Amino acid sequence: MVVSFLATLTLEIARAEAPAPIEEISLPSVPEYKQYALERVVEEWSLEEWEAFNKIVNKESSWDNTAQNPTSTAFGTFQFLNSTWQSVGCVKTVDQNKQIDCGIKYIKQRYGTPTKALKFHSLNNYY
Repeated sequence: MVVSFLATLTLEIARAEAPAPIEEISLPSVPEYKQYALERVVEEWSLEEWEAFNKIVNKESSWDNTAQNPTSTAFGTFQFLNSTWQSVGCVKTVDQNKQIDCGIKYIKQRYGTPTKALKFHSLNNYY
């Protein structure tokens, strides 16, 4: 049941990211790290939180696990400062899945949900 549910969600992500109507093209493949993120978001919160989570990541790094802010220590998918990595008990890494776990931990600890984190981000241009 969970596998079928996640397969359906993966298909929905692919459709949402498709540049043309689904009937006209083949579905793009969804990167494994994004599938992992979707599974983790559903485990921690619910499917309803996926859109907010995805928007935060797109605003911060466009899912680039090696994104580096040239004027600060902000690094990775969630653009954590060195102090942020430490605050959630994580070590700075390029491992996308570990960054996702740390991002979830940070959002949960600081805001409770991705929706609340996105609302804060929209008002302040950081989260």
